[in-house]
Amino acid sequence: MKLVADKIIELALLEDMPFGDVTSELLVDKKTKAKGEFIAKENGILCGIDLIPLIFEKIGKVEFKAKLEDGAALKKGMPFASVEGSARTLLAGERVALNFLQHLSGISSRVARLKNPKVLDTRKTTPGLRYLEKYAVKVGGGKVHRFSLSSAVMVKNNHIDIVGLKPILSKLKPDPFIPVIFECRDLAEVEAALGVSPRGVLLDNMNLSEIKRASKLIRAKDRKIFIEVSGQINDSKLAQFRKIDIDGISMSSLTRGVRPLDISMRIR
Repeated sequence: MKLVADKIIELALLEDMPFGDVTSELLVDKKTKAKGEFIAKENGILCGIDLIPLIFEKIGKVEFKAKLEDGAALKKGMPFASVEGSARTLLAGERVALNFLQHLSGISSRVARLKNPKVLDTRKTTPGLRYLEKYAVKVGGGKVHRFSLSSAVMVKNNHIDIVGLKPILSKLKPDPFIPVIFECRDLAEVEAALGVSPRGVLLDNMNLSEIKRASKLIRAKDRKIFIEVSGQINDSKLAQFRKIDIDGISMSSLTRGVRPLDISMRIR
């Protein structure tokens, strides 16, 4: 995680202080020391704590202490970490540190509230932050799905519409290293997909009756095939899948449009 996080943090700091923190450099003596304390302003699930020392250490020397680890429950008013060092360093890194903590903790908290271990993330993530956002989904108790276009051969509707179903089926072969996942819009496509022994089948925008029938077809073929459902699934729709034999439920809302968790940094 550190290698990817380093690059993301460098870009975030460059964005926030391309020419330094001109206000603090003008007003605060470089010898002034300070302590910053991170405090939860609402209940939630902590995520991103290990990024905090990485952020401040790119600006100056600090002493960081954390009382909790990622995945821990935060309670309103709870102080959970502190950082000590130059006041200039703390002031320069405050916003970037809070942006990461609030955003990632917001995602992990949102996933945890669903209390559904079958929920999956998607590739609908904030550009540049996918690695961290998918990590936050995992911290919250969700499943991390296909990471990138390089992770699997995933046949989607657009591929079928552009290339044609038969030509695609002729090119697909089981691969021990790169899984084949087939996105299906109807039962006919499910039956066609099963002919190439896919690692996973995604049932896209099907109604409950179709999903039940598709699940039975897939299980009869191979119980190891990962069955996923997707298509405008919101929190209120999750309950309807409880009694259906599926393995995953894709929800873009796990990472898209999530409200940040309210966390503050008090500097003294």
